[in-house]
Amino acid sequence: MHPQTIIQKPTPPKTTTTTGLTMVELIVTLAILGILLSVSAVGLLNYTKHAAYKRNTEYAQSIFTAAQSALTHYRVTGKLESFKTNLDTDFSAGTNNTGSVSAAIKQYAGITENRSLYYIYIPKGLSQSELKNTPLYELINNYIYDNSIYQAAIRIEFDPSDGTVLSVCYSDQADQFNESNDNGETGIIGIAPANRAEEIRKKIILGYYDTALSDQRPSDSTRP
Repeated sequence: MHPQTIIQKPTPPKTTTTTGLTMVELIVTLAILGILLSVSAVGLLNYTKHAAYKRNTEYAQSIFTAAQSALTHYRVTGKLESFKTNLDTDFSAGTNNTGSVSAAIKQYAGITENRSLYYIYIPKGLSQSELKNTPLYELINNYIYDNSIYQAAIRIEFDPSDGTVLSVCYSDQADQFNESNDNGETGIIGIAPANRAEEIRKKIILGYYDTALSDQRPSDSTRP
């Protein structure tokens, strides 16, 4: 009897099937990524803008405090009148770093028309030698410990008769200030009353601090 021969059938080779993304799936994935990136970009932009506004506002408050301390010192030591005289001289000479606060700003602040209010001001980008020749630097320099704070447009409004600070405007986003409603697109930020409202200040990144936010309120102010 012959032994039985078992014949095995050959095993077919294994095949690996790889499936990739279809065109539709790829388009959907890219669309989702685009949405996520745009949301992240908008969020980052808003955060950066808010951080700049907050920084400018804090600097405005620091300058307000420094100016009030300096003017109080001038008043106590009898130097306030000579400081006012120097400002009058600068104003008569036509320099743009000092002047009288407009009637519109007085009205906004609730200050009577007959009260004399001055401003001192620096634009952004002054050299160190130019900065040191400004009344603003002379007033607050002994109370400011971070010189980078001067790399901005700064305006201090105050009553030279009693040394009361009314308000401070500050922006490291603008090259200069004027008393218009300019929004900063041309490098100029307006500080007219309309631009002092908080919602507008946030949009144009204007740091601002005034007597309504401070304990140092002028005696005849009618603002709440």
